[in-house]
Amino acid sequence: MFGITTNNKGKVEKNKKVKEGKCLFPFNYKWETHNKCVKTEKGDICATSLIETSKKRTLKTYGYCQKKKTFKKKKKK
Repeated sequence: MFGITTNNKGKVEKNKKVKEGKCLFPFNYKWETHNKCVKTEKGDICATSLIETSKKRTLKTYGYCQKKKTFKKKKKK
């Protein structure tokens, strides 16, 4: 699973809380522990970086869940 910066409305989010990256599970968000993407108005989200304390892995940044990262292949000449 991979987190991207584009929400379900097709808009790229430009704030410091949204960051592309591999989804990190489990994570804490809104006082609950999550082992899968969390539904929000703008799309399902996952943690892409964490604040790790002794017992908690709290969401620091998030991305919008995408099943897999798509890469464009360059054609060889």
